[in-house]
Amino acid sequence: MSIKCLFGHKWAGCVCTRCGKTRFFLPNGREAHTWDGCKCSVCQKRNTFAKKDDHIWDGCYCVACGLQAPVDALGRDVFDMHDWEAVSSSSEEITDGQVWLGGHFSTMTETITTNKYRCRRCGMERETKN
Repeated sequence: MSIKCLFGHKWAGCVCTRCGKTRFFLPNGREAHTWDGCKCSVCQKRNTFAKKDDHIWDGCYCVACGLQAPVDALGRDVFDMHDWEAVSSSSEEITDGQVWLGGHFSTMTETITTNKYRCRRCGMERETKN
């Protein structure tokens, strides 16, 4: 905080005109930012809660705020914006050991396939297993 604001800020919406600090909420609990799509028109801060249609997409990137189209924890393309190409695939067989099955022991195995993909536009990589 600036010495100028020691006894209080001078707010103009979300920005203090003295020190430049930004705030998220007004004293009445309402949001302080003035969102214009994915950016605040006052302070230019990115709206992290903006939906897909709030952005201006050019391939995998928003030209307004610079956000790269997200991928979730499972490697799924959240906004379906990337152009994926398969890079590699590998399989691994896992043996779970002997299991009593139908009156005799049987060896249980599972095959896990790992696929790697790369976006042709931005180079982001993702991996899926099944």
